[in-house]
Amino acid sequence: PNTGIFTLSSSGIKGADLSVISLIGKEIFHKKIESDISTISLPEAYKGIYMVRIMHRESGVKIIRKLIIK
Repeated sequence: PNTGIFTLSSSGIKGADLSVISLIGKEIFHKKIESDISTISLPEAYKGIYMVRIMHRESGVKIIRKLIIK
């Protein structure tokens, strides 16, 4: 769990699209990843469970992870 601020660190994701999606399917955040380390801030997000989706169109990689904001 976190408070809406987190750091994403991974090699090979530069140029990918990052989305944060609520459990009802609404995209609440979208960002193009410009480096291998990105800080994401979601201060307006309500407490709850969200999905973080990273899609790299060139390589076809798609990653989905759970995010809990407390």
